[in-house]
Amino acid sequence: MRVYEIELQDLSPAAVAGCGSALMTDPGVAPDSLGDWWQCWEGLAGLSDGRQWTGFVQAAPGWPLVAEMEREPGTELIVPVDRPIVQVIAPASPAGEARPDAKAARAILVRPGTALVMAPGVWHAAAFGGNAAAAYFYIAERRRAEDSEEVIARRLKNALEEIPHWQEYDYVVINDDLDRAFQEVKSVLVAERLRQDRRHGLYDFARTLTGSEK
Repeated sequence: MRVYEIELQDLSPAAVAGCGSALMTDPGVAPDSLGDWWQCWEGLAGLSDGRQWTGFVQAAPGWPLVAEMEREPGTELIVPVDRPIVQVIAPASPAGEARPDAKAARAILVRPGTALVMAPGVWHAAAFGGNAAAAYFYIAERRRAEDSEEVIARRLKNALEEIPHWQEYDYVVINDDLDRAFQEVKSVLVAERLRQDRRHGLYDFARTLTGSEK
């Protein structure tokens, strides 16, 4: 029997290349969505052949007023990173009800080393840190497409008409791998936000740095 000595590496995307994905508390890109006390990075990695995905949320300290809640059609797993988080939940509403029952809402303290699995349809808001900033990962089911067959057929027809004009576009994303295509689309959005003509105030900033009057 041969014994191999292998090097111990810190978890990183490079360390697990070809074997999986690394979920980091510093995703290295701008968040996909923002709220009053939270910022969220969505779709960091796909699971179960793309039926589920993972995300990461940074929550600010404080005890905010929760005025809005959402619900998911499938289960959702919430895992705090290094500090407790406060997760506000409310039972799933009866069919036809579009709002949660505020009187039935609960505030759950989820500590590191534990996790919360929310059942389908349970109302919830983004978790917050309470007395300190906190962060957590989540795993949720991707929403299924709810478009009619007519809408889907029209989109396919439009796609077939647009494909021959691919050379006229500034960016081309080929969706043969959903997770990779999602990351590429996010990169396009970041690149567009950094365009010179969209950086308001950049002219004055550059003039201040260089001392130029031009």
